[in-house]
Amino acid sequence: MSAKTMAPSVASAAADEQSETTLSNTLSDTSETGGLPRRWLRAREAAAYLGICYHRLGVLRDQGRGPQYRKFGRMVVYDVRDIDAYMEALPAHGGR
Repeated sequence: MSAKTMAPSVASAAADEQSETTLSNTLSDTSETGGLPRRWLRAREAAAYLGICYHRLGVLRDQGRGPQYRKFGRMVVYDVRDIDAYMEALPAHGGR
């Protein structure tokens, strides 16, 4: 049965499953990382990693001020290394 003949919710679930399969295949490519798997976080996980609200991360993303991200369909993912690089690039304040 094609996605056109399915009920909308079933078609959406099928599209999400296909997107998940594509993401899994993409993330399992270790050619650029010396054989080590990359560590990707979804937006909610990335926000938790940064210690900020999920919605704040979305605002930063929309303003082009947050860490680099990638999109697989509608899914936004962040590489932990990009998050760490973003944090290191921020100016340090305080201290003596």
